[in-house]
Amino acid sequence: MFTTVRSTLITLAVLASGCFVLGEAHSRIVLHLDGATKQQCFTQDWPAPQHEAHVAFCNTYLNN
Repeated sequence: MFTTVRSTLITLAVLASGCFVLGEAHSRIVLHLDGATKQQCFTQDWPAPQHEAHVAFCNTYLNN
């Protein structure tokens, strides 16, 4: 019985650690993408034919 309880507790601890690591990685990715998107909006670094669409997106993105 103790082996089963111990295995269950170890499994739960590993799962909790994994969730924390995935959450942290997700936060870092989102922060990186947010910074890159803001930088692109400020520098207007996109193809000329797509200028209007990007400006409209940036106006919405930066004002939210």
